[in-house]
Amino acid sequence: MFRRLVGLVASLVVVAVIGSGAMAAEKKAGKAPAAKTVTGTVSVQKDDKGELTGVSVKVDERKTVKLTVDDKAKEVAALDGKKVEVTGKMAKGMLTVESFKEVTEGGEKAPAGGEKAPAGGEGAEGGAPATE
Repeated sequence: MFRRLVGLVASLVVVAVIGSGAMAAEKKAGKAPAAKTVTGTVSVQKDDKGELTGVSVKVDERKTVKLTVDDKAKEVAALDGKKVEVTGKMAKGMLTVESFKEVTEGGEKAPAGGEKAPAGGEGAEGGAPATE
């Protein structure tokens, strides 16, 4: 009888350990950060030697979002002083850039690749936009 009780308790302990490990793995896997989009003015920080040390997007007077300095953030840095829309994932208080677009004066977003959008949303011929 005692052997059965010890075996049962040991089995329950094993099941509990395996189950808690699986639940922890599920919880960790489900915590992927959601994409976040911010719009504001690019601000570049450099050291005394002119080396890039930081890139941020000033959303308003009280809120500035720091970007993780990587190749994408360096592309954003080329737009220093310009208004952009940046999308990425927040982690440890920093936004890792996935995509970005320059926002033009009229509030329209310039297409990727440096192309300029037609003025006033008109077609290439200057008339009304083509419909299909």
